[in-house]
Amino acid sequence: MGLGVAAINTGNNLLYLLSSMLLGLVVVSGILSEAVMRGLRLTAIVPEEIHAGRPALIGATVANGKRHVPSYSINIEVPGPGEAGLTVEFVPAASAAAPR
Repeated sequence: MGLGVAAINTGNNLLYLLSSMLLGLVVVSGILSEAVMRGLRLTAIVPEEIHAGRPALIGATVANGKRHVPSYSINIEVPGPGEAGLTVEFVPAASAAAPR
């Protein structure tokens, strides 16, 4: 709003218009990113036995608790020496998906 008022009072209308459009895109991107992550639940699937010094395979399930809005492109990063990561491309509304 402030950029729009400043654009009226000065001769740099196009500059202010472009700046406010870019700022608006950043705000909309942040709101949509937060909406995609809200309502997700991550559940780890661990093996029955894990031994020290040996690698273990650990899985995950992502559940979407939102009724009508699906989630897209979820990246799960696991910190550690191997820097493993999982990617979920699509989680439909009110369902669960396993990462690939």
